[in-house]
Amino acid sequence: MKTKLLFILLAGILSFFLYSCEEKKEQQTGDDPLVLTGELIDYTGCKQFKSAYNDSEIPDTLSCVSYDFDALNNKLTVHHINAGFNCCPDSIYCEVSLNNDTIVIREFEKMPRCFCECLFDLTIELNGIEAKKYCITFEEPYCGDQLKLEFDLDLETSQADMYCVIRKLYPWGQTNYEVDPPTSEISGQLISNTGCKSFESDNVKNNIPGTVSCINYVLDPTAKELLVKHVNAGFNCCPDSLYCIISVDGDTIVIEEFEKDGLCDCLCLFDLDIKLEGVIPKEYYMKVIEPYVGDEEKLYFDLDLSDSLEGTYCVTREQYPWMD
Repeated sequence: MKTKLLFILLAGILSFFLYSCEEKKEQQTGDDPLVLTGELIDYTGCKQFKSAYNDSEIPDTLSCVSYDFDALNNKLTVHHINAGFNCCPDSIYCEVSLNNDTIVIREFEKMPRCFCECLFDLTIELNGIEAKKYCITFEEPYCGDQLKLEFDLDLETSQADMYCVIRKLYPWGQTNYEVDPPTSEISGQLISNTGCKSFESDNVKNNIPGTVSCINYVLDPTAKELLVKHVNAGFNCCPDSLYCIISVDGDTIVIEEFEKDGLCDCLCLFDLDIKLEGVIPKEYYMKVIEPYVGDEEKLYFDLDLSDSLEGTYCVTREQYPWMD
């Protein structure tokens, strides 16, 4: 009888410990909501004072944010490149908060000691981040009325990317490219093209009518790559191939378009994708030379990449093959 009671007692104690462990495990692995925290973990000194930082690939006319998302650890590492502060702060720090799906990063300095401002690079670590869509907004002490760093990021589809804004007011935009010309040279080539859009119905699905010829462009300032899409470029309906020759004369970028062996007795419209390398955010003049433009308005225009990293320029044309 005593043995039976002892067995029951031991079984009860064992069940209690197993239940307690299981309950603790459930608490640890439950669906508790993540709590956002963040802090500044590193920053450079004033980049104008330290020559080691002057070789940055990102010019001082840009303020940029790059990020990397570690989904396994719910951690987002943010690099703010060219953040403006007093030249000699005692320290720099950040406060991070979450308002619905908007992450607000407030940047501060403690005890500014100099009568000047300059640019720093900051590394900020955010924890408790989910793989979903957020909006990030930066509040900076010296931004003033310039374009703010505020952008959407979708961590479900992209775990690393960069966003930049153009700034020209002190302490940004102090490099004079006329005095300090960049060493890179511009080169480029045609990387893809559609077939005749009149023949291929899938290529007609855009919002640009056949009476308009357009250049869409976007600059990646870190890679110094300018992607140019020429929408509704006129060529023979059946070329063996298309190609471009890129040349530069001073600040003028010339894209000359060619076809090889036009095999049909007709013309039609194509879309071209052209990549230019060695392009920096400054003012250029772009000339697109086309084989069948005739007396129609040419695609010649000012390309001010110091004012905007992307844009569109269009002309209206009335002669064949530009028609509805």
